[in-house]
Amino acid sequence: MTQADHQPSCVVKQKVEKLGWDTNKAQLYLDALRSRETYEKLTRATSDTDVDINRAVGLLVERLQSAADCMKKEVTITSQNRGAEWFDVECVQAKKTSIQMSHTRQCFAEARHQYQKLIREKKGRYCTKTQKQKF
Repeated sequence: MTQADHQPSCVVKQKVEKLGWDTNKAQLYLDALRSRETYEKLTRATSDTDVDINRAVGLLVERLQSAADCMKKEVTITSQNRGAEWFDVECVQAKKTSIQMSHTRQCFAEARHQYQKLIREKKGRYCTKTQKQKF
């Protein structure tokens, strides 16, 4: 029996939007970049004699992101720990502590044991709570 056999099986799935290059949509992206709106905004930002470079760069980034809207995809991320709803600040701190305590093997082993115990408890509580909500 492995350690994984003792842990509750709870996989958290999360849908997020990500940008990804799609060759089929390349022309849409280029058309958006070449739009009159983009041209006018960037021209106004850079035509002043007192150009605020940070503002100009900000506008350029904004226009690139806006043009890339056609490249957005919805993807599902499966996470068992980090990024999961139950993985909170306490878990992050426990993980950092286990790494920082690596100056001796015994200290590291104890800190890691405490971290894993915390993870099992939080994950178990979360899984139990979500199972109850389904019924």
